Amino acid sequence: MTDLDIQIDDPDDEIGAPVRVLNGDSIPPWIKAVTVLVLGAAIVLIIAFWFGRLKQETTPSLEPAAPATAPLTSTTVSPAIEVSLRAIDGWEQFARSGELSSVVDTFHPDGPQLALFHQAAVPGSVTEVAFAATNLSEARDGDLTIVSLDLEVTSQTSRATYPFDLVYLAGSDQVWTVVDRRAPDAPALPPAPVFIEAAQDVWGTFTVAMAAGDGAAVAPTVTADSLLLADQVVAAVAGAEPTRDPAVDNELFARLVSRGRQLSVADSGQALVAALDQGTREAIQIGELTDWRMADTNRLVASLEIGGEPVALVPFLLADDVWAFDLKGALESSDGGTP
Repeated sequence: MTDLDIQIDDPDDEIGAPVRVLNGDSIPPWIKAVTVLVLGAAIVLIIAFWFGRLKQETTPSLEPAAPATAPLTSTTVSPAIEVSLRAIDGWEQFARSGELSSVVDTFHPDGPQLALFHQAAVPGSVTEVAFAATNLSEARDGDLTIVSLDLEVTSQTSRATYPFDLVYLAGSDQVWTVVDRRAPDAPALPPAPVFIEAAQDVWGTFTVAMAAGDGAAVAPTVTADSLLLADQVVAAVAGAEPTRDPAVDNELFARLVSRGRQLSVADSGQALVAALDQGTREAIQIGELTDWRMADTNRLVASLEIGGEPVALVPFLLADDVWAFDLKGALESSDGGTP
C-alpha cells in the first residue's frame, strides 16, 4: 500500500461510521504530476529568458546595418579627394575672376599647374562659368597620389568635359600638376570663357567672309603665319622663282599653288579663299565648334562637329592679346583638306 492509498471500512458497518485514512495525504497523484511539470517548465522559461538577454547584451549583432540615407560628407571621402574638391572650387573662382588668390592654397607654389594659372590670370574680369567634378577616384603611382575625375566646365557659350588627373607629390596636400588624359603632353587648363567667346567671334567672321569669297574680310581673321603662306602662294602663282622655304611642306604648298592658279589669285586675300575648296567651305558653314581646350598657353583648339560627329580640329593662336584662326596650322593638320 502506497502513501496515497485510502482504505474504506466495510460497507456493512454502521451508517455514518468515519472514513479512515491509513497513510499519505488527500491530493490525487495526477494533480501532483501536472504541478511538477508546470513548475519545471516555468523555471526553464525563466532561465532561458535571462540567458537570452545576457547573450544579446554581450554578443554583437550580425544583422546588416540599415543603408545610410544621409548624403556623403567630407568624412566619407579620402583626404586626397577632399582636397581635390576644394581645388576644383578654387579653380572655378579663378576661371570667374582671374584672381590667383583663389588657387594659391590648393595648388603647389612650385608646380607647373600654378605656373599656367599665372600665365592665364586676367584679374578684374568677371565671367559666368561653373565647374562640376564627377567620377572621382584615387590611385597611387610610386610616391605620387593621383585623383582622377571628369571636370565639366559650363559657360554661357559652351560646355566641355575634361578627363583630368590631379597629381600630388608625396607628403603634399597641394596639387602639383593636372594631366589631361586625352593629351598628357598638353597643358591641362580649360580655356577661359572669354577666350572661347573671342575665338568664336573670329570664327564667325572667317566663315561668313569665306562663304562670300571675300578675301579682304578673311585676312584680318587669320594668323600672321597664315598670311605669310598666302603671300608665298601668290608669288608662286605670279611666276616668281620657286619658294625655297615655304611655310608648309613642299607637297602641301604645291597643292595650294595649283589651286591658286586655277582661281588666278592675285593677292593674299584671294589666296586665303582658294586655300579651301568649295566642299570644305560648305562644311565649315554647317559645322559647330565644340570641345574647346588649350593645346598650349597661347593656342586654343576646338573640334568641328557636323551632326554630332567630329570632322576636324580648328586651332586659334593668341598674339598681342588678339585671337586669330590658324589657317596654316589647320591645313597642315588636315593635309590640305578640311581645317
